[in-house]
Amino acid sequence: IVVNVTIGFALVDAQTVDADAVVQNADLALSHAKAAGKGRSQVYDASMREDATRRQLIEAGFSCALSRGEIVTHYQPQVEMATGRIVGFEALARWRHAELGWIPPSEFIRIAEASGRIAEIGEHILRSACRDASLLPQDVPVSVNLSVAQLARADLPGRVASILEETGLPPERLKLEVTESMVMSDSRRALATLRRLKALGVWIALDDFGTGYSALSYLRDFSWDELKVDRSFVQT
Repeated sequence: IVVNVTIGFALVDAQTVDADAVVQNADLALSHAKAAGKGRSQVYDASMREDATRRQLIEAGFSCALSRGEIVTHYQPQVEMATGRIVGFEALARWRHAELGWIPPSEFIRIAEASGRIAEIGEHILRSACRDASLLPQDVPVSVNLSVAQLARADLPGRVASILEETGLPPERLKLEVTESMVMSDSRRALATLRRLKALGVWIALDDFGTGYSALSYLRDFSWDELKVDRSFVQT
């Protein structure tokens, strides 16, 4: 039996001990140790409390951000290298917080996933992307990333169909992207949902291929419309 341990601890001045604060500080250190990969020890420092306060502000701000339109959709063009022609756009979530300013998506997406708000944000981005794409030329599709939480929902195909009908975007102009690790976490359930989505007429792309399990066998289990190889394979 191999037993691992993750420890968070706080150092204090015996003259000014606040027991509650010490426990809170140690707990913050433990959270950082777990986030860093577990199996390690971590001493508390003041920046951890600042991080915790920032996280609380971000987590508490999701509802207002959506209602006020602070979380918006930006678009990254997809260009055909041979001709320079724009052949599509990828929708990306961006957030300018009222107090914190621009928050990196790598930060707020992670917090949204942990707090259970990612599905709501994902649907917001999907709807705005479909609405904006309906104003573009008919041969220009839009790509939208799905989250693990969205893919796990049994009603996802129905929600996508409803958004397409609401925005008037033809299904063949919508490309939904999932990552390799998302599919492999529960391949049977994920592939069943993807088949229902594909039956609507939307395109399905496998993103970040090669960074996870790289199991070529499951590529035969689904008719992917696009395979996006991770950039680590082409960077020089």
